Amino acid sequence: SLVALWIATTWLTPRARSLLSPRSAALLLAVLMASLFCAQAYIHPQIDTDGFQLAGKSYGSSDSDDAIDLAISEFSEGRYPYYKKTFLDGPITPMPGALLIASPFYWMGETTVQHVAWIGLFFLGIAFFYRDVHIALATACIMCFLSPATLYQLFQGGDYITNSVYILVTSGLLVLSVQKKSRLSISILLATLFGIALSSRFNFFLMTPLIFFALWRASSLKTSMLLCGISAAAFGAVTLPFLLHDIAGFSPLHTSSKLSHHGQLPWTPVVVPLLGLGLSFYLGFKRKENDISTLCLDIFIVQAAVIFGAHILTAMLLGNSALGETHFGLLFTAFGYFYFAPICLGLSKRERVSPTNDGREPLLSSENQS
Repeated sequence: SLVALWIATTWLTPRARSLLSPRSAALLLAVLMASLFCAQAYIHPQIDTDGFQLAGKSYGSSDSDDAIDLAISEFSEGRYPYYKKTFLDGPITPMPGALLIASPFYWMGETTVQHVAWIGLFFLGIAFFYRDVHIALATACIMCFLSPATLYQLFQGGDYITNSVYILVTSGLLVLSVQKKSRLSISILLATLFGIALSSRFNFFLMTPLIFFALWRASSLKTSMLLCGISAAAFGAVTLPFLLHDIAGFSPLHTSSKLSHHGQLPWTPVVVPLLGLGLSFYLGFKRKENDISTLCLDIFIVQAAVIFGAHILTAMLLGNSALGETHFGLLFTAFGYFYFAPICLGLSKRERVSPTNDGREPLLSSENQS
């Protein structure tokens, strides 16, 4: 996979960009997304509960989609959504914001459709932000053909990538709205949506200092405090009713046991997030650039440092291998792709997004196309 990635980024992708017109690239991207949707619709029911075998190796089933469906079903019938167990006897880990975002797809009949929809929106966001559909096509091909973990998540109905995408979309649009001096009402709406999206996975709290400093640089301390306060209020409005109803029964809290390795290292659920917040504050305060791609890089660094650092640390202390936990990297993969996508086309730093660009000129002109 690493050799194929190197060939794709250094040779195939730049040449494909020079051969394909923007219209052809957009058509190929649309065909790829339609194929992904059809493949997910066919494969997911086949492997959802029984898993599958490939090259003599067994891959287990996933209860991620079952947890979302079960929680929404329980709540729609007037019951507390976090008491039930999945068919694998696992607790329901998605937080209330994730359930709220998945609800429209649940009422349409299939929550796993949201994963293809959000990843499609992610590719569109890359195309519009960088004003180059070739970058979006390259990213889509790398994710779909060179990242087996991504396809496995999509086909199994896992929501890790989806969580990271809607966090990226809502936070990115919020910062952009302030940078572009949009109406305050628009920024308030986006801050509310960001707060709801934060109520999906606890690890995303570590990015909030970065958003705070990005908003401060884009406008003022007062504006940053206002919008972050609105996000916090939205998060509280969605989460606290479920948390306070039964703190012991609020099953998303059980994820802390993964950091403590089921109580063997009781200090890690406190120390590791604090170290992550410290790194987030440091990067947010230190960073002078204020473009969205650099913000995504900082979020990627913080999430990677905390998630992989925690597992490497516990592996060293307990003598267990941390390689089995690498799938948690999908929780921040979207941020990495968003920043490194232009690099996949061999673009120089000058050719990438500039924070001083006023949006009136294409960021990638014909002079710098490979």
